[in-house]
Amino acid sequence: MREKNPDVEPEMHPIFSLGLWPANDVPWIYANLIRLAAYIQLFILENKSHPNRVRDVLKSLHDNLEPVSWVSALLQLEVAGLGLKAGWQVQFEPQYPTGKKSDIRLTNGPTHLLVETTLMRMSVQERKALAFFDRLFWQLYSLGSRYGVRIFGSVRGASPENAEDLAQWLQDIEEAAYVTAQDGQVRPVPGPAEMLVTVFRPTEAMAGEPWGVEGDPIETRLLNRLIALLQDKNRQAEGSVIPVWVRFNETAGLWHFTRFQGMTLAQTLTFLTDFLQEAFVSFFPNLAGVILSSGVLWVGDAPPDSLVERVEHNGGIALRSPIPVHHARETIIVPQAGVPGIDAKVFADWYANEGRWLDWALKELEHPPFNVLVCEPLGESGL
Repeated sequence: MREKNPDVEPEMHPIFSLGLWPANDVPWIYANLIRLAAYIQLFILENKSHPNRVRDVLKSLHDNLEPVSWVSALLQLEVAGLGLKAGWQVQFEPQYPTGKKSDIRLTNGPTHLLVETTLMRMSVQERKALAFFDRLFWQLYSLGSRYGVRIFGSVRGASPENAEDLAQWLQDIEEAAYVTAQDGQVRPVPGPAEMLVTVFRPTEAMAGEPWGVEGDPIETRLLNRLIALLQDKNRQAEGSVIPVWVRFNETAGLWHFTRFQGMTLAQTLTFLTDFLQEAFVSFFPNLAGVILSSGVLWVGDAPPDSLVERVEHNGGIALRSPIPVHHARETIIVPQAGVPGIDAKVFADWYANEGRWLDWALKELEHPPFNVLVCEPLGESGL
């Protein structure tokens, strides 16, 4: 395997993730590995009768150590596999009139769908910043616990580059915490940039009140990154006769560090549909829509039927559907506003039945169903 980026450590490659590396001896891992093998075998066989350029995708999987490129290739296989099951003809890496390449063309009679795939993940700098703020929050929490006080406020603008100023500020906070623990006086402690916390000794009446420290706003930055990613795909699609769909996984924290964390599936759909359809008008004229997922969710022993949900809003569709084994996927599909929703419903139907894909593929390849190939130990429902 050839490494494209010297900054990417080999052990960070997606094949070593919890979802694919077989050292994690649970059925879900084997489902993912068998699914990948089925994709490859099905499209190699399909290539004999309908040249589909699948070898371009396999070459990328073999040669490219970049997680973004590798996950993009896996998403190509995912979308193409769902289309193949539905009876559509698949071509990988078709060319736009400009000479640039799309990721997938799906054809069913006169209907054509073009799809780009990608990943939005945390950058190295974002991971470092997250670790820095985690340490800072823990230091403030530890000071509060040590002196029996509470510390709340803002650490916006904090940076490891200002280590000396930060160390002095933490010392000032500790001194304030010590004195407040003795006399009960409320003390504000300003720091560099926008940093300001207040130290106080809680009373019994305050026991249930929320408090905490906030860092730099994450939601706006993540939504801006989402817009930038789609703008890049819009530029790539310039000159295409057919508007292009974008299928991407989001692992940068949009679901975990923003308001989405407390939203229902319907609320998430409403927010994203309104937000993206407004952005389509100004920024993405070459895009047909977005198919967005934050990955998969572990659901334990929940009955598969209890996981199924489908809601719609202004042409957008949100799905939750079970996938093998003990997992489910939430998928948000948002088309351009004001256009017929036929294509969005096509993708929604595919993803609603995603959980049946693996057994279908195994049957096509003349193998028994997954639960015959891989038997789960009784009473276990591991990750």
